[in-house]
Amino acid sequence: MITAALTRLKQQLRRDYEKAHPQSSEIIQLVLDEEESRAWELTAFPHLLLPDLVEARVGQLNLRTVKAKHPSVFATPERTRPVFAFCT
Repeated sequence: MITAALTRLKQQLRRDYEKAHPQSSEIIQLVLDEEESRAWELTAFPHLLLPDLVEARVGQLNLRTVKAKHPSVFATPERTRPVFAFCT
């Protein structure tokens, strides 16, 4: 279940970051893969850390941001669904 949740989360993060940085899709994919590996090293629940790790890494890269026609490119609390995983 965690792997499925992580896959969905990575897809959403990729879409969001590619909207903001369309010229950097290869870099974004590399960041997602590297930070996923790092998240797995840090915890058995990597989906809880991945968004923050990716945001911090993308912030360090100083990628050019595209101005969005819509006020919010990234998911807002009203537009997100919680991801839960139960391990046995």
